[in-house]
Amino acid sequence: MKHYNQGKIMSKTEKCDNLNHRLNDVTIKYCVDCGHQFSALKNVSCNDIKHAQRRKDRNVFCRDCGKKLSKVFED
Repeated sequence: MKHYNQGKIMSKTEKCDNLNHRLNDVTIKYCVDCGHQFSALKNVSCNDIKHAQRRKDRNVFCRDCGKKLSKVFED
């Protein structure tokens, strides 16, 4: 599985800065920064409205389905 950090593919030596990687009991299914799957929680149905909110929150990946969200913001 490829890992991403702010939309960029990371090498195996790089690590994601998201603090959820350090927790034992994560409440989300996917990392919003790199797309790593944390757990096999029950699938949550996603739609364009939820994905739009995730993009507004500046997430690179959806925390429910793991889909890479299109970039609609610039730094």
